[in-house]
Amino acid sequence: EYELRIAAPGVHTYVSSELYAYGWGSSSYSSFKVNNEGQIDIQLDKKKYNVGDKAKVILKTPFAGKVLVTVERDKVLNYFYVSTDKRAASFDLDLKEENIPNVYITATLFKPHDVSDIPLTVAHGFAPVIVENPDYKIPVTITAAETSRSNTKQKIKVKGKPNSPITIAVVDEGILQLAGYATPDPYGFYYQKRALEVNSYDVYPYLFPELGMIRSQTGGDESEMAKRVNPFQNNRVKLVAFWSGILQTNSRGEAEYEIDIPQFSGSLRIMAVNYNGQSFGSGHADIKVADPLVLSVALPRFLSPGDKLDVPVIMTNTTDKTARCKTTLKVDGPLQIDGDKTMSASIDARKEGEVIFQLEALKEIGPASVNVTVNAMGEDFENKTDITVRPASTLQKRTGSGSMAANKSMSLDINTSDFIPSSVDCKLVISKNPLVEFSKSLDYLVRYPYGCVEQTVSTAFPQLYFGQLINTMYASKKTGLDAGKNVQFALDKIKLMQLYDGGLTYWPGGGSESWWGSVYAAHFTVEAKKAGYDVDESFLDALLGYLKSKLREKTTFTYYFNFNQRKIIAPQEVAYSLYVLTLAGEKPTALMNYYRSHSEELSIQGKYLLAGAYALTGDKQKYKTILPQGFDNEKPNSSFGGSFYSYIRDEAVALNVLLEVDPDNSQVGIMAKHISESLKTQQYLNTQERTWGFLAMGKIAKIAAESNIKGDLKADGKVISSFDNNTVVLRTDQINGKSLELSAQGKGKVFYFWESEGISKDGTYQEEDSYIKVRKNFYNRNGALVTSNTFQQNDLVLVELSVTGLTDKYVENVAVTDILPACFEIENPRLTDLPPGMHWPHDKSYPDYLDVRDDRINMFTSVSSTTRYYYYLVRVVSTGTYNMGPVSADAMYNGEYHSYNGAGVITAVRK
Repeated sequence: EYELRIAAPGVHTYVSSELYAYGWGSSSYSSFKVNNEGQIDIQLDKKKYNVGDKAKVILKTPFAGKVLVTVERDKVLNYFYVSTDKRAASFDLDLKEENIPNVYITATLFKPHDVSDIPLTVAHGFAPVIVENPDYKIPVTITAAETSRSNTKQKIKVKGKPNSPITIAVVDEGILQLAGYATPDPYGFYYQKRALEVNSYDVYPYLFPELGMIRSQTGGDESEMAKRVNPFQNNRVKLVAFWSGILQTNSRGEAEYEIDIPQFSGSLRIMAVNYNGQSFGSGHADIKVADPLVLSVALPRFLSPGDKLDVPVIMTNTTDKTARCKTTLKVDGPLQIDGDKTMSASIDARKEGEVIFQLEALKEIGPASVNVTVNAMGEDFENKTDITVRPASTLQKRTGSGSMAANKSMSLDINTSDFIPSSVDCKLVISKNPLVEFSKSLDYLVRYPYGCVEQTVSTAFPQLYFGQLINTMYASKKTGLDAGKNVQFALDKIKLMQLYDGGLTYWPGGGSESWWGSVYAAHFTVEAKKAGYDVDESFLDALLGYLKSKLREKTTFTYYFNFNQRKIIAPQEVAYSLYVLTLAGEKPTALMNYYRSHSEELSIQGKYLLAGAYALTGDKQKYKTILPQGFDNEKPNSSFGGSFYSYIRDEAVALNVLLEVDPDNSQVGIMAKHISESLKTQQYLNTQERTWGFLAMGKIAKIAAESNIKGDLKADGKVISSFDNNTVVLRTDQINGKSLELSAQGKGKVFYFWESEGISKDGTYQEEDSYIKVRKNFYNRNGALVTSNTFQQNDLVLVELSVTGLTDKYVENVAVTDILPACFEIENPRLTDLPPGMHWPHDKSYPDYLDVRDDRINMFTSVSSTTRYYYYLVRVVSTGTYNMGPVSADAMYNGEYHSYNGAGVITAVRK
């Protein structure tokens, strides 16, 4: 016979139904709950106390004994003992200033084990005591009109603590609800309930392991609304938000703030926050804004040249009388009205009415506005909507560059006649610095639109070395570029991509590291540190530590070269990591010696990098032994992912190594010629090829002999700019549409670079599939393919984008961009499930990265010979006929791999 006693009040305990002579059995279990003993119930006479009050505390205990009472929060503030012989005791607690905002009463009951009839000889209890000082809470009152009309001024009066700072904010209630924003409550924040931070210890958990003390939770609740707000905010409408700054109340505690309510209909929340030392207060009130006649103009978020659309003007009569309305439409910018400009309607009391105008976007791009004026009830009601007419196809860019010897002249032809005038932008750079001849490469890098780690570093690397030239070339207000700030921004941005192991992810928010991206970023960070930029040492140390850990893995990969040859070698990142580590002052000698003795495991670029690593450590003998005699024996194929190796990039890397450790090497001249020609003549270069090539040319320019040259640029026979051993930049208004002539005198050469960009007047583009193919299809709610490009307003449309590789190559980092017609509004770009009745026409793939805009959606993915399908949902919001731009796909690291297809006209009709 066995007797089992459990001392764990309120806890479900599982006990075996079989007991063996040598231990517990485990074949079956039963469950029971121990009686709720061992808890001390602490009762207070109030829920909240003021400083100076005496709190009446009653303890109800499961048995008689002595109780240790402690007053605690982040430490034990006081303690004493009380005795109970009838399972109850009470005492008074004096509450002081130091007890704000709350303290905890903890009670521990114990008695000798030999007088107990149960094994439980201890019990616990705790309770919070809320304490406040009324003087710390400032009552704030707001006096303002309860209702208002739009386009009026309203004065807001607030009253708080005399002679103290106060702020007033007035914000559209719709914005606040969208973001789940509550009126600020500084008093509630600073005096919120605090957690119990004292740990309690006793021997009883060791005697009875089931008995544990309950811990308190921290003060404050998580807003339920925060879980339910839409994380994607729409910036189409102009936000109504005012803030007074810090005002000062007068001796009566009063302050005033006047707002100018714009064109608006809805509710505005007034929020005031007052403070003075340790005292805080806040309050809020509402202003309902509504006109007798409320106007709503239904327009898309954007337009394209040639769009023809219906513009419904919905008028809501908020009065008790019939309104006779005369509605007039006016437009500014590249828009014109088709048909009537004025319409009349009669609207019954408390009803809505509608008139519909026809509008057309001209063959231009730029800002525009639609202005509606309604004369009714003896006054005018106005509504102005700003809208942008943007191209339905991508921007076209043309460039030219070259040089001219001193004491000569030449003409420059920058042709923009086939571009829409308002879309034209031109630039001409003239300098004795040969880098301007490669400004196309520089411009591509500085303005490249993507945000992965490779592009972030590629954008900043040239600016690290050539900031002065960049600041000169981009000195216009349009770009706002500053090389120093851009480098520091890039340093800060790549820190956000670091994972726990020190490596960097390829895309922001990614879950796995990119070795090449990490070593590339480490190289940039080391050089930035040498140049005097603010570098986070802990970030750099972790990044270098990651490179060391990767080197220890001694992995391999399949390397493709000379078109159809391949071999298994060490990853390209290996030699680069060794080079960067030595550049950072490290000496990974053991690993360097390993790969020196296994040089067959390195690509030709890797041998230059390993040789450079030895040179940086001062070992010139090993440098000479490893250095290849030339870069012509091996031509790497192009890789679209991983380390992004290519013949041009790898030779540029090798040239950079030589210029760093051995600038007088005989190979420098021929390699520089190769890279220079590639930068000038290759139509498609990826960022790796451009960055490394540009860095090499910059280093060559620094060590080249200085020339002495000056000259003039004439436009239509008139001198518009002169240069004298400096760099000049001319813009659109100076050179567009003019006959240009360049002349120079002195010694040396003058270098020039020009660029023009714009949208063709007829919006045409070249439809082609080069190595990859992208297509777009539409499906209706029933899953049927839509071939007519005609839809009804409010329809849900499933957009299918399909991408197929036309070769056997696996192409990574392909950007797919779909330009929307103005009648479509993206409903859900991150679909996992479809609405009832809809289904996927094909298997759905998921992009590596998704970028959503008002007028287009960008997806980044990989492409193979197997077609991949991507989907997103749009809603038809506006009726009319709309120009739809093409869907495009291009490899980010090799522009020859591209496809443009699917432009057309979309018709949207009313149901």
